[in-house]
Amino acid sequence: MHLKPDLVVLDYILSENKNEALDGLETLKKLKSINKKLPVIVLSGQTDHNSARELMKNGAKKILKKNDYFADALENSIKEELSSK
Repeated sequence: MHLKPDLVVLDYILSENKNEALDGLETLKKLKSINKKLPVIVLSGQTDHNSARELMKNGAKKILKKNDYFADALENSIKEELSSK
């Protein structure tokens, strides 16, 4: 955060190790506690609607499902976010 990014792309699952201190949701919360206006796009292989609601409630700008086509959606989302600044 010391680099003051214009946008963050965050994976929902940061580690396969369940003992890791931060997951995507906790990282999102930490980012937003530092900068509430920072746009965060979350990538997820999950289809859990409760997780998606929790991410949005905590400030995720968009949640993109990882699939064969998510790279295009990610590129478009980044362009859209950065052009709105």
